[in-house]
Amino acid sequence: MADRLDIERIALSTLASVEGPVGASRLADVLGQHGISLSEATAGRFLRSLDRQGWTQAQGKLGRILTNEGRARLHHLDWLQRQGAQSAVLLGAITPIDINEL
Repeated sequence: MADRLDIERIALSTLASVEGPVGASRLADVLGQHGISLSEATAGRFLRSLDRQGWTQAQGKLGRILTNEGRARLHHLDWLQRQGAQSAVLLGAITPIDINEL
């Protein structure tokens, strides 16, 4: 199950990678491609929450565009994801598999 940060990263990344606004329907489709099932209504509420954070800006009924603050947030989320992956590799490297490795 994806958490909110995963959904945020996917949503902001989608907004950063396309020309023009992204609406709830498009976001729900993209999330579905990542194995995250959200209704169009829920995707719309999620986009409005991004607006409140200042990471997106509504473009009327066309959808949202990414703000400069949203680009900074996406950069931070990408960094967190890389850190998590590197931590998992490090933890795997230092975790003994059998008694001889201890």
